[in-house]
Amino acid sequence: MQITSFENSFLNSISYLVEIDNELILIDPSADKYFLELIEKSECKASYIFLTHEHIDHILGVVKIKEKYNNITIVATEYTSKSIIDPKKNLSVFHGFEFVGIESDVIINDTYEIGIGALKVYLYPCKGHSYGGMFVNINNVVFTGDEFIFELKTVTKLPGGNVSEVLKSFDFLKSKFDSKTILYPGHGKQFYIEELRIW
Repeated sequence: MQITSFENSFLNSISYLVEIDNELILIDPSADKYFLELIEKSECKASYIFLTHEHIDHILGVVKIKEKYNNITIVATEYTSKSIIDPKKNLSVFHGFEFVGIESDVIINDTYEIGIGALKVYLYPCKGHSYGGMFVNINNVVFTGDEFIFELKTVTKLPGGNVSEVLKSFDFLKSKFDSKTILYPGHGKQFYIEELRIW
């Protein structure tokens, strides 16, 4: 498995490309030209898009990528799937434009498992930063979106944010995964679960 991270020009969010065998997974895909070029240059088939939540800085590439790779499968929670097509719920209207995304092909309401190549991808809804949040676990790696960002307090003031759910997510990660599991957040640098705090 190979992971490539890409910092977006819009709000400095992080998009990820994950190569597993001959398949390419995109997590919170960017619409930036260079990110799209990375997809084109990959020798792997673009198979899945996983969305960690519905906010605009994490969904901007969905439409362009789905149009170009129409067989790619978009996976998200039900709330995220419904929200990405609503400029108010995806927050784009508050940034001066109206973005209308595409509903997901696969809806997650509970723990879900997808086999990709020789690996299993496990998806876990999380509702602290956003009601539509989702952890993506592959091997000893968890993509957290904005649920947890290194040394930053989880933002819960946006619609759907919930402090008690952040605490549940914290307890879940600490109990489910070992201390050396790597967390790849929606902003900033990766870190280990043993470094995770309620900042």
